[in-house]
Amino acid sequence: VLENKAGDCTEHTLLFTTLARAAGIPAREVGGVVYVGGDKPSFGWHAWAEVYDGEQWVTVDPTFNQVRIDPTHIKFSEGSEDQAYLNVAGKLKVKVLEVEKRK
Repeated sequence: VLENKAGDCTEHTLLFTTLARAAGIPAREVGGVVYVGGDKPSFGWHAWAEVYDGEQWVTVDPTFNQVRIDPTHIKFSEGSEDQAYLNVAGKLKVKVLEVEKRK
């Protein structure tokens, strides 16, 4: 990922957590869904990270360059071993009722 400067959200998250841990910062992978706007608004599977700042876990989305992610992210799992999202995979239905943009 680092050499090719390419990858999807899982690769960006893996690289971020690996570099954070190498720098001595506790980090873990997080998985869930994220809202995707556009012509056909929907939610899609996504991965991002959390780092521990000494007091709490802080969300970081290296793919979207966000620290303290926005509310479009819905978390289902923590850590690479957490497979809890499999309980909802293929069963989850989310309907976007309204989209409001702030200025």
